[in-house]
Amino acid sequence: MRGFAAVLAHLDDAVLHHWETALADSDPEDLHQLRVALRRSRSVLAAADTIFAEETINRFRDDLRWLAGLTGSTRDLDVFIGEWHRYTGELGGRSVAALLPVSERLHRHRREAFEALSDGMRSARAEQLVAAWTDALAEIRTEDGPIGKHGRRRLARVVTRRIEAAHRRLVRDGRRITDASPSTDLHELRKDAKRLRYLVECFGGALPKKATKHFVRRLKSLQDNLGLIQDGAVHRAELGKIGTELEHEGASPETVRALRRLTKQIDAATATARTEFARHFAAFDSKRTRRVLDRLVD
Repeated sequence: MRGFAAVLAHLDDAVLHHWETALADSDPEDLHQLRVALRRSRSVLAAADTIFAEETINRFRDDLRWLAGLTGSTRDLDVFIGEWHRYTGELGGRSVAALLPVSERLHRHRREAFEALSDGMRSARAEQLVAAWTDALAEIRTEDGPIGKHGRRRLARVVTRRIEAAHRRLVRDGRRITDASPSTDLHELRKDAKRLRYLVECFGGALPKKATKHFVRRLKSLQDNLGLIQDGAVHRAELGKIGTELEHEGASPETVRALRRLTKQIDAATATARTEFARHFAAFDSKRTRRVLDRLVD
C-alpha cells in the first residue's frame, strides 16, 4: 500500500510543481506536464483498487477525473497551434495568408478555453481537492487511515498483475479494431495504451530497467500512431467549428477555399495514419512484445 502511496505522492509533487506555472500560461509544456501528472494519478489510483480503502477510491476518483478534464480543451488547442505550420506548410503562400482569420479564431478559442481552465483551477472545489488529496496520501503513507483488503500485498506482485491485466485489455480491444471501426474506438484504445504505459513508467523502479525501456519503446510506436489519428479527429472538428463561425460572419471566398484545402490536408494525414494502424498494432501484438513483457513482469 505504501508503494502505491509513494508513487502517487511523487505525482502529487509534480501536480503542485506545475500548478502555478500552468496558470501563468507562459509555456504550453507546463500545462502538458500538469495534465500528464493528473492522468497518471488517475491510472495509479484505479490500479490501487482493493489496495486502498474503498472510501478513498470513491472519494477521489471522480474529482481527479474532473480536474484532469479541465485541462483537455486548452491542451488540444495547444497541440493544434503547435501543428499549424506543419499542416499549412504545403498549401502555398496565398492560402496561408487567406487562413489568417482561421488562425486568429483558433487562438481566440484557445484564450477562451484557458480562461475556463483558469476559473476551474482557481475554484474552491479545485483548491479543496488538491489539499485533501495531499493530506490523504500523507495519511496512507503513515498507515494512519483505512486500507483495502489487499493493502498488505507485496508491491511487485500487485503491480505486475495490474500490468498484465492492462496489456490483455489493450490487446483484446486492439484486435477488435477494423477498417470500419469508428474513431471513438481508436480513441478508447489510445486510453488503454496510456493506462498501460503509465503503470509501467510509474512503477519502473520496481521493474527490470532494460525490459521496461524496450517495452515502453514498442508501446510508444503504437501510441504515436493512435495520437496522430486522435489529433486529426480533434483538429478536424475544431476547423468545422471555426468554419461555421466565419461563414456566419461573412468570411471571404478566399478564406473559405483555403479552409477547405486545410481540412482536406488534415483528413488526408489522418487517413494515412489510420491505414498504418494495422501495421503498428501488429508490431505490438507480437510474440516479441510478449517476450519483453514476460521479462518485465518476471
